[in-house]
Order: sequence, then structure tokens, then C-alpha cells
Amino acid sequence: MYIYKLDFLSPVRFGKDDHHSGLVESAYTCHCDTLYSAIAFEIRRIFGRETLESFITYSKSDGFNISDLFPYLYDDLFLPKPFIYVEAEQQSG
Repeated sequence: MYIYKLDFLSPVRFGKDDHHSGLVESAYTCHCDTLYSAIAFEIRRIFGRETLESFITYSKSDGFNISDLFPYLYDDLFLPKPFIYVEAEQQSG
């Protein structure tokens, strides 16, 4: 597992999931599907459709996994506070 800290060269805005907030509200995180789409778009733009298809196949085989983007400050990583507790089921066996 690796942690990459993205340092944007210009301002960025991550929109909220709420379809009614428009450009008025923003979020502190970016979901992994948004990041994956951006990576896929750039792979297609730079390397072409064949490389994109290889990337998608590689991703589906668990060769490439990403998480949501979370804020950080220097060496401090900030993760969202869980809203609910889910108890794991014990498996017999």
C-alpha cells in the first residue's frame, strides 16, 4: 500500500454529492470513482483507446486499487469520522 499526497498547482474544487448544491457548495474529499474517471480520461487522451482498455482490464483484475482522496496537512492525514457502527458477523468454520 502506498500513500500519495497530491499537491495541485492551481486551485481545485470538489463538488458535493448533493444534486441540488450546484456550484454553491464544495467538499473536502474526492470520491475514488471521480479520480478513476480522471485517470482513465487522461490515459485515453495521451495514450489512446487500446491502452485505456488495457488499464480497465488491469483494474478489474485488482491490479489497480484506489481510495477516496482525503485532506492532509504536512504529515497529518485526515480521515472522515464514521457515522455508524457496523458489527461484523462471525463466520463458523
